[in-house]
Amino acid sequence: MTRARLTISALSTISILAGCSTTKGPETLQRVTSGTDQDWNAQISPDGAHLSFSRSVGPHQMIFISDADGGNPHLLTSDTTDSFGYLWSPNGSEIVYSTVTASAGVIDLWVVRADGSEARPLTTMAGEEYAQDWSPDGSQVLFISTAGGSDDLWTVSTSGGAPKKLTSMPGHESGRWSPDGSRILVINDGNVYTMAAEGGEPTSLVATPYFEGEATWSPDGRLIAYVRNTEGNADVLVVSADGGESKVIADDPEDDQSPRWSPDGRWLVFKSRRGGQEDLWVVPSTGGQAVRLTNDRNQEGMGERVWSPDGSRVVYTSFTNRTHLWQVDASGGTPVQLTDGEGDEISPSVSPDGRSVLFHRWIAGNSDVAVVPFGGGEVRQLTDYPSSETWPVWSPDGARIALTSSLHDNFQAYVMPATGGEMLRLHNDSSETYGVRWSPDGSRVAFFGERAGGGLFVVPADGGSVQALVSGISVGNVAWSPSGTQLSYSSTGEDGNSKVFVIPAAGGSPRLLTPASYQWGLGWSPDGTSVLGVQFGPENLGGIVSNPVDGSPVRVLVDEPGTWENIAAYSPDGLRLAYITDKHEGRGELYVLDLTSGVPLRLTTTPEGEEWAPAWSPDGSTIVYQVNEGNGDVFVGNVSAVLAPAPPE
Repeated sequence: MTRARLTISALSTISILAGCSTTKGPETLQRVTSGTDQDWNAQISPDGAHLSFSRSVGPHQMIFISDADGGNPHLLTSDTTDSFGYLWSPNGSEIVYSTVTASAGVIDLWVVRADGSEARPLTTMAGEEYAQDWSPDGSQVLFISTAGGSDDLWTVSTSGGAPKKLTSMPGHESGRWSPDGSRILVINDGNVYTMAAEGGEPTSLVATPYFEGEATWSPDGRLIAYVRNTEGNADVLVVSADGGESKVIADDPEDDQSPRWSPDGRWLVFKSRRGGQEDLWVVPSTGGQAVRLTNDRNQEGMGERVWSPDGSRVVYTSFTNRTHLWQVDASGGTPVQLTDGEGDEISPSVSPDGRSVLFHRWIAGNSDVAVVPFGGGEVRQLTDYPSSETWPVWSPDGARIALTSSLHDNFQAYVMPATGGEMLRLHNDSSETYGVRWSPDGSRVAFFGERAGGGLFVVPADGGSVQALVSGISVGNVAWSPSGTQLSYSSTGEDGNSKVFVIPAAGGSPRLLTPASYQWGLGWSPDGTSVLGVQFGPENLGGIVSNPVDGSPVRVLVDEPGTWENIAAYSPDGLRLAYITDKHEGRGELYVLDLTSGVPLRLTTTPEGEEWAPAWSPDGSTIVYQVNEGNGDVFVGNVSAVLAPAPPE
């Protein structure tokens, strides 16, 4: 059960809240680190003078320390192995951490002075050791070890000596020392206990049939905050350290999790998905109105969070994505970045005249349609509604754009001028619509969605009656044939796996194109003789295949065992194939395959990102694609401005 490696595929930012209002928290954060490395698990030293954080550099995780404002960062641990899971000693003079001992294949605990000197091992056991807490006097470290075959709690003296085993309970455990050092809080597979610090029989603190965890002592040791999961919903509660009735502190239909006490014990900061996204909230520890501290629509989730010693700041890790557009010559060369900034630019396509790139951009929870000149330049926004406009596609003549918009609550199909202007709603119902696609002659728009229980639909591009080609089933990956006489789509076959079907555009019976394989469709070949698909099998995670519409045998185009090829597009002349593969350390990279010679050409090398959604220019010379970037930065600020005085005890 190795937990040494932490993979962060999204952008991670470590932040300290700064004078945040209840609605615009992140806008007041001060950046204190930058670059392409991933930073997370930030902590403030006990005296508040230093900031520490974990950073991924190349293949290794390392621990860094800097001034509180981010200045003078320097490496604290070895750059030749992984070091992680660190904790400051109570007096701030030392840091305990886990490190991989490659020669022995184990994970041991080490201690290093805060200035980086005198690193020494604390454990040399046969399993994996992870620090849980320092004793309040700094003389011992509480840790988990797998040496006995399960996660048990142990202690070890920081001055040396044999570790002492405290628990032998089945399941996964974690623990925390009480502030006075007399007891240890034990969390074991959904149950919360306390026990004497020297060992003994754990005593159940909260006896319920529900799952309880994430427990933590109040600064004075009189109370314990924890999370209870009741029928799929998590709430924050507080109970006396001696047991008794629990009090609900944070209760919402969305999950409230991971409470952390302020140093004076008067506040609890916790993370919650109230409002539809994971953010930080703060609530009086006696109960009351919760106040929102962060509001970043681009983040994917929150990591560890800690208070500064004076209670004025909170450090947290925010995992967010930043997706931008690039282009590269199909014959190779240096990629050119087309967009940047705080938004996420998604689903690029090149205009029929090759002069513009169309996309939609998410910023602060809202999406708009925009264009940027081919080759780069100023981005021009085409929509500006209170709703979100997504997944735009050019009409064949480049004069109009089809898209989906939530202007009338659910996402539905619209058409608008390519220069911007009023949107025309193509159908009037309350069902969700996805994947709009123009017919080759520009007279019709196909879409799939939840209308009529799910299906594939066609509507005139100027509005009119909606024709259901397929209904009552879930449909995806819709594409017109080049002649406009057929459409392909993906849906579930009788064996429960995804299959590719084709159906006449005028209506009729669908025909199963891939009866013997698990596939989803990607689009037609330019000559209309086959449908491109992603095929899954026992030896691969996804390969690219060509399915002839005349029933001839499937042609495998890209299929490397153990790799994932998932997104692909034919060049306009049909002689080359752009595709994404994860063969390089699990990252998506862009390749072009010459379909005549069978020789692939790698076009991108993005150590801190992942390519997606390749789109060819009309002349086949260039490919536009999006890059999901992954790196991290640290921010510093002050939460005092959002906290009114806590109510008296």
